[in-house]
Amino acid sequence: MGMRVASSGASWASQSASSVNNYQTRQQGLKDLFSTLKAADLSGAQKAYSEIAKVSKIDPNSTLGQLGKALAEGDLSGAEKLATSMQA
Repeated sequence: MGMRVASSGASWASQSASSVNNYQTRQQGLKDLFSTLKAADLSGAQKAYSEIAKVSKIDPNSTLGQLGKALAEGDLSGAEKLATSMQA
């Protein structure tokens, strides 16, 4: 039984570390996304959004989801407006 508890603890620690890493990746991705949009760098913004999407489930109806759709369509102006509303 002691092994199961230790194993569960190790599994929890691993999941916790993964969650922290995903959070940090998402936060860095958002910083990159906002800075590339501010610089009017469409391909950079698309790459940053892709990195966020790898570690987060993004609701397509959320502001971030709509921003991703704008980027996918090449609508830099629309993506910039959505990013501004997210930062307000």
